Amino acid sequence: MHIITELYQNKIFEFKSPNKKPFYQKGKDTRFYITKDLAQGLNQLVIYMKKANVYAQLLEPGTYKEAANALGFIVIGYDLSRDELDLLSFWNFHLRPHIRIITYNELITSAKQQLINIQHAREIIKNKQ
Repeated sequence: MHIITELYQNKIFEFKSPNKKPFYQKGKDTRFYITKDLAQGLNQLVIYMKKANVYAQLLEPGTYKEAANALGFIVIGYDLSRDELDLLSFWNFHLRPHIRIITYNELITSAKQQLINIQHAREIIKNKQ
């Protein structure tokens, strides 16, 4: 999914199933490896981001004559273990600032917070009238 925000920033989302895990182990107490689903998601996301950057160059340049680079998000996994979440945090640290891997848990939490913010803003507007 490709979204251009009200600030003309390109955000690209690559959704994988919540049932798919980003990491797996070959045996108990062994290191984690990335799954084929995460590898494919990263590959697809980078291709889409490249296309979005080319598209942004075709548009009229902004005030500072720079086109904003796309931000990419891979949404994968649900209810990950503590070890998986720690590894995900490590990956996000090294993929930043342009790519971020998030879980469906994070997506749901963020959506709920946005709804609370909208409700709060509506209450403020209603009380001012």
